[in-house]
Amino acid sequence: MNKLYLLCYRLHLELGGLPRIVLNKANILTEKGYDVSIITIEHNNDYKFIEKELKKRNQLNSSVEMINIYDFFEMNNTNLNGKFASKLKNYFKLFTLRKMGYPLREHKHVSKKKYFTKDGFCYLIELFVKNRKLALFYIDRPTGKVFKFKDDLEFQDHFYRKICISNNEKPFLICEGSGPTPTISKVDQEIAYKISNLHSNPYTGPYCFGGPIRNIGVLNNIEKNHAFVTLTENQRKDIIKQLGDFGNVITIPNFVPKRNLLDLEKDPNKISIFTRIAHEKNLEDAIKSFRIVVNKRKNARLEIFGRATLPEEKRELIKIENLIKELNLSNNVFINGYIQNVDVEMTESIVTLLTSKFEGFPMALLESMVNSTPVISYDLNYGPSDAIDHGINGFLVEYGDIESMANFMIILLDDTKKAKKMGELARKKILDFYSDEAVIPVWEKLFRNLTLQE
Repeated sequence: MNKLYLLCYRLHLELGGLPRIVLNKANILTEKGYDVSIITIEHNNDYKFIEKELKKRNQLNSSVEMINIYDFFEMNNTNLNGKFASKLKNYFKLFTLRKMGYPLREHKHVSKKKYFTKDGFCYLIELFVKNRKLALFYIDRPTGKVFKFKDDLEFQDHFYRKICISNNEKPFLICEGSGPTPTISKVDQEIAYKISNLHSNPYTGPYCFGGPIRNIGVLNNIEKNHAFVTLTENQRKDIIKQLGDFGNVITIPNFVPKRNLLDLEKDPNKISIFTRIAHEKNLEDAIKSFRIVVNKRKNARLEIFGRATLPEEKRELIKIENLIKELNLSNNVFINGYIQNVDVEMTESIVTLLTSKFEGFPMALLESMVNSTPVISYDLNYGPSDAIDHGINGFLVEYGDIESMANFMIILLDDTKKAKKMGELARKKILDFYSDEAVIPVWEKLFRNLTLQE
């Protein structure tokens, strides 16, 4: 069975939607007998600790290996028995580096960032001119060769090649593409089956076909992939209209692992949101809409769950906290931070809200519905209209219509039986179309088709 590599830019312990997608895919495919590794290309994180902690939490299958690009090259160049010798070898490598354009003398506007193994061998040097990265020099200790890369993309392509050719059989390289995840288009098709999976809306405002294309790596040269995967059929059609039909664009939606329903009662006053605190998640509209609800239902509560750890998320959190105070909602709206397990909070909620400006196919939507909790969502691109049957298992609202959203919240707050019935139908929709049992066979069919085409 061919090796599977799932590539994402980063994977932190405070899991957002995309990391949960990647972990779900890795876990289920591993259970089905595939040899799966997750590869990341972010620096400045202890991925060995992250891997250990995810496995400790039972969020990552014990057989799945995490491979970080920097950890990979550090380990390949570590010789714990030769600290002095490694420094001596580095000295002689300076002559090779100089021939490749590496400045030996100090310059006013030139700076360098060096990466060392635990035994003191410098295996990577990043060269900056006026704070702009000009080149990377990789020193391969086992062979004595020095490689120069003009940018991070070339360095990453070298990494992909190294891991792909280490297999006896041609592996699958699946790029789980959001904004910062780079393209795999330059990877030789002879050494890997290349699949790019688009996990976001490809457009800037107004976030629909015809709008400016966002800077998303996987959108570059989609024709050079064996398969390009979109999450919804509408997105597939838009991509083909926008970028061309190369015969390789297919639809495979996100999924949630099938799970038993928790034996918990609905809290008749609880409405929840599950999202990271970010500008594009548009929490302002949810809070303004909830202000209308509280005017009529004084005991209603809006519980917000999600991380706010990155600098831009912290700035957005301050804005949201100020809005809550401005609207006198401090006794009704609560920001709870990140939680590892959303099932309990979702199951206890009467309804959850989704007010993003854009999405790919939001995991919070699928997770709420599989926990028998209906969703009131803006009818945005992409995903909500695929899962939600308006008025049956949830509600779709025109973007910006906070009054209609408030009215639907009040309807479900006033009729718990209706909320439960809609939740039951929501769960059935997910189990039928968006569970691992429904979606993973589509991935396996793609794997079979690609290998048969060889």
